[in-house]
Amino acid sequence: MEEAPCISHIASLLADPKRTAMLWALMDGSAKSSSELARLVGLTAASANAHLGRLIGSGLLRVEVGRGKRLFRMAAPDVSAAIDALACTTVASAARNA
Repeated sequence: MEEAPCISHIASLLADPKRTAMLWALMDGSAKSSSELARLVGLTAASANAHLGRLIGSGLLRVEVGRGKRLFRMAAPDVSAAIDALACTTVASAARNA
C-alpha cells in the first residue's frame, strides 16, 4: 500500500489566517516581497518571514531571487487550484448552512 500524503500538515498551515491571507494575495500569479506580504496581511517583517519559511518548506511557495530581492510566488498552479477549490467549498458549505 502506498503511503498517504501528509494532508494534515498542509491543513495545519492553511488553518492560520495570516498564512492563508498571504497565499490568497498570491492567487493572481504575482510574485511579492516579504515586506509587501507583511504589509498586506498586517504582520511584522519577522513574523511574515517565519510564516513564509513554513510555506516554502511545505512546498506551497517558491522563492525567486533577482536584483537583490527575494520574491515569493505559488510553487505551482495546482497549489492555487487546490486553495481555490477549498475556498469555493467553504463558501458553498456556508450558503447551505445559512
